[in-house]
Amino acid sequence: MLFFSACMMLILFSSCGKEVKQTKGLIKEITPTSLVLIVDGDDELQLDMTNDVRYSNGAVMVNDTVIVTYVSSYKENQAAVIQLVPRTTEFTIGHDDSKELMTASDTIQVGDSIQ
Repeated sequence: MLFFSACMMLILFSSCGKEVKQTKGLIKEITPTSLVLIVDGDDELQLDMTNDVRYSNGAVMVNDTVIVTYVSSYKENQAAVIQLVPRTTEFTIGHDDSKELMTASDTIQVGDSIQ
């Protein structure tokens, strides 16, 4: 569905003299009406946001890495699709022999239900 929407936007905006572009960057600032991305190190890209913006992979916030598909014209850049790039977190799976293994029954004290 997202691919179909992007293709339709590409066709519609190409007939209006506007260009559809895509970039990857880090969100520096986000408000309901604008988005500022840091792309290629120090360069900033200001995008206008409307109620028609679609979010893919969840909500975004400051310091998130995103891929933005936007419509560019000589006056403005208008965001169309904002795709969140998930952060990778490393987990070390294993066990610690220095601690005693506890189960759920070890932590709950069994008593009379009427006290």
